[in-house]
Amino acid sequence: MMKSKKISFIVAVMTVFILTAASMYAPYARAEGSGGNDTFEYKVNDDGKSIKITSYRGLGGSVKIPSKIDGREVTGIGKSAFASCSQIEVLSIPVSVAEIDELAFSGCSQIKEISIPDEVTEIGKMAFANCTSLKIVNFGERLKMVDDYAFMGCTSLSELSLPTSTEEIGKYAFFNCRSLADPGELSKVKAVGEYAFENTRWVNDYKGDYMIVGDGLLVKYKGNDKRLTLDKKIKIVGSSAFLKNKTVTSIKASANIEKILDGAFEGASALEGVDLSVSKANISNRAFMDCSKLKDIKLSSTMTLIGEKAFIGCKSLQKIVIPNSVEYIGDSAFSGCSALSDVTIGSGVKRFGKEAFAFCTALGKIEIPSSASDVADDCFSNCISLTRAVVEGNTRIGRSFSGCLNLEEAAFLGSSPVIDNYAFADSTDVVIYAANGSSAEKFADERHITCEPLSKFSPDGYVYKGVFSIDESTNEGFSMGYTAVVIFLIIGNIAVAFSISAYVLLKGPSKKSMRHAKTPSHAKK
Repeated sequence: MMKSKKISFIVAVMTVFILTAASMYAPYARAEGSGGNDTFEYKVNDDGKSIKITSYRGLGGSVKIPSKIDGREVTGIGKSAFASCSQIEVLSIPVSVAEIDELAFSGCSQIKEISIPDEVTEIGKMAFANCTSLKIVNFGERLKMVDDYAFMGCTSLSELSLPTSTEEIGKYAFFNCRSLADPGELSKVKAVGEYAFENTRWVNDYKGDYMIVGDGLLVKYKGNDKRLTLDKKIKIVGSSAFLKNKTVTSIKASANIEKILDGAFEGASALEGVDLSVSKANISNRAFMDCSKLKDIKLSSTMTLIGEKAFIGCKSLQKIVIPNSVEYIGDSAFSGCSALSDVTIGSGVKRFGKEAFAFCTALGKIEIPSSASDVADDCFSNCISLTRAVVEGNTRIGRSFSGCLNLEEAAFLGSSPVIDNYAFADSTDVVIYAANGSSAEKFADERHITCEPLSKFSPDGYVYKGVFSIDESTNEGFSMGYTAVVIFLIIGNIAVAFSISAYVLLKGPSKKSMRHAKTPSHAKK
């Protein structure tokens, strides 16, 4: 039986191999609107007159892409058209080409030089990624965007001058192009993605404090100041400008700061204080992600959003005042801010993202303004110290308080909030305060949750009962709350039970129990 199973497995493997090989060498089945010859396959564009190359089937060496195939003009190089063609050494792209799609030439490891036609305005994602022999790139004069990962891993790339028309460089665009010493003037660049030039000679060997390009875009801070007031020339703090910075402890922004791009301060491990109060900047996605020592931040009174994961993992942040101008708090914005016990939410917030305050285990109360139309699922999930929630308006509350085991009071001041069936599923002792005849009262009655009239709700009667409370004046020590005591008791009981079990297993059965054990029949003589 075992032998037949092995044979069946071998037959199955061989079948897959044969089918795969057959598909590789089978005649190319062209879809409608496509065509080609022995070297190039193509797709006819919507205009019916021009084509985009979709596949190369040649032998490599010196390759010249024709400007016309079957009488139609070649205007684009499609996705993965030449990907991993390691036999190509010399490549010529016709001036008719206006599009270079993602992965178009990725992994062409033998190409040494390439010229981009003037008609090309955007180079697609990973278009030339891991072309490890590529040394020289000549760009056209109309290029506006180099997309994410476009030249990532081109380790030999040394001669490159982006045209003055370039406005945006995507994340990781030139990552690990370690021979690249100068990318060009970059006078009109408005955005540089995170890690775009990381591990290049340009960044690694730069001698000044500020790497500024375009009209005030800070690409990288290279200085050693601990307490830093940003240079007034800076208008945009670029992605990764302070990535994993280990020196700066405080930053003050000038009124000239207009934007803070994604991941600008991500992983800045020494950063404790940030003052953005006079700036015009929003907080972008991952802006302060994993700034583990960040304790204090002053936000701009004109900002309108806090991006996704903006403060995720800022485990030392204790207090945040969200300005009235803010309209949106993104997904996971403050998730994992385990010391955050004091949150003031401005009167303009309209939407709360998923897990916006999830696992804020020190947060004791929250007040959701009447401006809020929606509080997403898991917004306050696993806030185990949360004992009070106040919803001022007719807000939609999703499964927003999942895992809030110690929630005691949920007050609904509006007449018609929309509450998810499982909004308080884990809050077994919660009391809902609601207006007579309101949808919140109906919700409580239908689910047999204790409901009290709003007249009994005491706005000033809140007492913090969190897992721990930090003395902000000294920032030392903590006083344990009831939740922590319960947790420690449970852990202690588990530890004792485990120790007893381990002791019994290691020692083995007692002599007394052995005397009463029956002798197996097969062992009797």
